[in-house]
Amino acid sequence: MLGGTATGDYDGGAVTLTGGTAGVLGDGGAASLSGGVSVAGATGPGGALTLAGGAAGSTDGAGGAASLVSGAGAGTGNGGAITITAGQAGSTSGNPGTVTITGAAGLATNADGGAASLIGGAGKGIGAGGAVDLTGGDSGVGAVGNGGAAVVEAGAAISTDGTGGAASVTSGIGKGSGDGGATAIAGGGAGTGTGDGGAASLAGGIGGSTSGTGGDVAIAGGAGTNGNANGGAVTIDGGALDGSGEGRAISIGVTSASSITFGVMPRIPTTTVVGAGAAQGTATALAEGFNLVTGADSAVGVKLPSAVAGMQVIVKNISNAQTLEVYPNTSDKINLIAVNTAITMAAETIAIFVAYDNEFWYSTPLLPS
Repeated sequence: MLGGTATGDYDGGAVTLTGGTAGVLGDGGAASLSGGVSVAGATGPGGALTLAGGAAGSTDGAGGAASLVSGAGAGTGNGGAITITAGQAGSTSGNPGTVTITGAAGLATNADGGAASLIGGAGKGIGAGGAVDLTGGDSGVGAVGNGGAAVVEAGAAISTDGTGGAASVTSGIGKGSGDGGATAIAGGGAGTGTGDGGAASLAGGIGGSTSGTGGDVAIAGGAGTNGNANGGAVTIDGGALDGSGEGRAISIGVTSASSITFGVMPRIPTTTVVGAGAAQGTATALAEGFNLVTGADSAVGVKLPSAVAGMQVIVKNISNAQTLEVYPNTSDKINLIAVNTAITMAAETIAIFVAYDNEFWYSTPLLPS
């Protein structure tokens, strides 16, 4: 099926392949364009199907566009879907065909390669814009089949010192008083059994094979751009616990960091607690951070959390006349005194308790002052 060839300055003839118009309640006729089927029993591939705009004939003429557009809906009807699916594998051991959408290569000496864009349809009125979904294929029904990966990867540099292409994940810009769209990077949820949730990893690129520096990773809240708008916050948190499970820790600089630099002093949590109980088992529990303790009467006490290496608890006895008992948690020790034994804080004193390991607490100063 070929449009007519033009001469002179005339356009080439168009080719239109259209299904028949429907009756009152009938569906419109389908229009199908397929490559030829290979010979049965042979190894030859099926015929290719190519949809290409016409090449430009003049020196600076633009190539003809090639459009694949589904039918428009009428009234409240939906527009027709467009599906691009590679051919299925043979019945024995062939692999299914791949689907590739690639921008055209630059032909001139320093020409850029063509962009490849995947964009959801624009909304109208109060309608939402169409979503763009990039999803790896589902696994087979077997027990150990993995789902297909979804990869967003920038192009590799080919020249000697060329920089690799950037890979950006950017949410949509808000309009008027609307918020900008959120960007979420999340590992996949676990199966219904005992599987772990998928990890989400954000890592800078590996350095060159000789002396290249590894790529930096920057996480920054959005800048306020109008008037006195606030900058966006950055929140890093461990996963939420369920039931009797534990929330997970956040580790920074555990294995490879030479130092950790803060532009401002980090803030610690603060709380007020009331001393209670006259023994370890009934003393008020303390939390990590700063604890302002009221209610001291030279008998009641507070209790440190179970020791974990590096944990810090600051305790301030605000009573102006009464002492306060500070107990370790069960089977822990403070300043190498007997296990489960309290240390006495005088009135109006403060101390920092630091856990050395999973058993020993040390106070600074040695005697709270």
